[in-house]
Amino acid sequence: MMLTSRYQIRENIATTKIATYLVGFQTILFLSYTVFGSIVYSYRKRIFGDNLKAFTAARQALYLMPLFTFSLPIFTIILIRRYRSHRSEQIRSIVSLRSTGNEGSRNYGEIMLKIWEKSSK
Repeated sequence: MMLTSRYQIRENIATTKIATYLVGFQTILFLSYTVFGSIVYSYRKRIFGDNLKAFTAARQALYLMPLFTFSLPIFTIILIRRYRSHRSEQIRSIVSLRSTGNEGSRNYGEIMLKIWEKSSK
């Protein structure tokens, strides 16, 4: 596997993780809206009686799309910044390692041990 292919696969995985977080966030908000809306609808007579305006106001107050629309860019920026920070930290740690002599072989052994421990979990 070429270096560019590995880099592309790593970037695709990172993008997929970010998209998964966003989909999860959206799903949680929409499920919350559905649950709260169903509760308000099923207890509308007990809570609001015949006051249709109060019931409509409560339904609209529970509508979470504006919250999702407002928070999506903020959430995305936070996720991307965290990913970039993590990626640059990894690159700095790789670049700063010595690769020759006794120190290089010790670094190689430590890296291989970490990879082995990660894959066995």
